[in-house]
Amino acid sequence: MLGPTMSTTEPDNGPNEDILDVPGSWGTTVDPRRGGHRSVTATPAQKAAERTAKLIDEAQDTFASVFGSAATERRLATEVRAYLDGAASPVGAAATVQLVEFGVDAKRIKEFAAFADVWATAHGIDFAAAAVAELARSRVSRGHGSEWRLINQQQHAPEWVGEPVAQRLRTLLTTVNDANHAAAVAEIAARRDREFARIVAAYLAPPRRTGSPSSVTTSLSPTRRTSRCGWCCEPSARSNS
Repeated sequence: MLGPTMSTTEPDNGPNEDILDVPGSWGTTVDPRRGGHRSVTATPAQKAAERTAKLIDEAQDTFASVFGSAATERRLATEVRAYLDGAASPVGAAATVQLVEFGVDAKRIKEFAAFADVWATAHGIDFAAAAVAELARSRVSRGHGSEWRLINQQQHAPEWVGEPVAQRLRTLLTTVNDANHAAAVAEIAARRDREFARIVAAYLAPPRRTGSPSSVTTSLSPTRRTSRCGWCCEPSARSNS
């Protein structure tokens, strides 16, 4: 009777399904990540202030309604007015973007990315990070007539006005020095108290977990076929982002 035989089968060296392996050809479709393999040169756009000023001007009827209505929440009016007057108000900056959305064509939303450049130039990258985080924490609501107010943003926004702003900020964060990056991350971390805010925080400042299994579970826009946030939340050592 023959005894047991040892298997001489070579180990399977196929793809590891526990690691997100982004093909190099997809490099231009993945949002840049600080410390990632994709080389990025990002400086605030020179004409950003002109673009945002034009957007705000086109939404003047909305701002007039906010400031002219006795039903407007006092905090909303105060923060927005302070920001428009040049104060470093993250809440006012975020609310301003949302009010612009009420006043311009929805097709213009991609132009909102310029707000990230303006915020970083005027008040620093940490302020820009705080403003984007505020965009994820609360939203402007218009009730009956001209009852404008700020309400908590708890759930994932189906079509989030802050998406192009967040994408631009993430790119800017890839090239700032360590001290400025740390300051920006601290502002984001201070505003992770709501579900959607935590999703956006993970997108803006993804943790470095080299070699750990990747989890592609969340995105800034659920209508997208590509899960943007998932590419960066838990990147593998082989990710090309």
